[in-house]
Amino acid sequence: MILPSDTDNLNDSDCELIYAPGSIQPHGILLVLESPALKILQVSNNTFEAMGLYPEQLLEQFLEEFVETEEIKAIEKALFENDQQRNAIRLSFKSQDRKSFFEGTLHQSNSALILELESAVSPKPSDSFDFYHLVQEPIDKIHKTPNLQVLCQTAVEEVRRMIGFDRAIVYQFDTTGAGEVIAEDKVESLAPLLGLHYPATDIPPQA
Repeated sequence: MILPSDTDNLNDSDCELIYAPGSIQPHGILLVLESPALKILQVSNNTFEAMGLYPEQLLEQFLEEFVETEEIKAIEKALFENDQQRNAIRLSFKSQDRKSFFEGTLHQSNSALILELESAVSPKPSDSFDFYHLVQEPIDKIHKTPNLQVLCQTAVEEVRRMIGFDRAIVYQFDTTGAGEVIAEDKVESLAPLLGLHYPATDIPPQA
């Protein structure tokens, strides 16, 4: 329950710089590389836990010292073909006593290359990285929807199928910033959110 005295605290969220949080989720790894040399300029603090390499061992080094030549070529190819898009990537980092496998995305930001990675269970390529086949069927289904409501419902079903989450929703905002859940797909054990309304303070404007 929200009490009147809590209103000021809720309004404070309007000032939070959520688009520049200064941290990442603990299961992820972030590397910032100089492009096109692929020199490592910045890393997240959790690299030792994930790959057996301390941040100090990675900083100011070149990526090719830690990953396979074929993986370097894949990065260079992705940048050459389209440096404005997020590209799927798989990397295997070598340390003295282990080899760690990761999957994630890379994208260009001015002169820097951003690598966002998370541990992969298997060194084999995941089917999820064949993006064309992954999204083609959902796109075909969406193209065939007769109206916006069916489109939204189809979208949540296909998105949840691809990402494997317990729930996916479409949230519609009105002119005041308040919103309503207009489509939902979920596991049976969860309570439904479909049709519920939320005040504008629930999601700050910058989100």
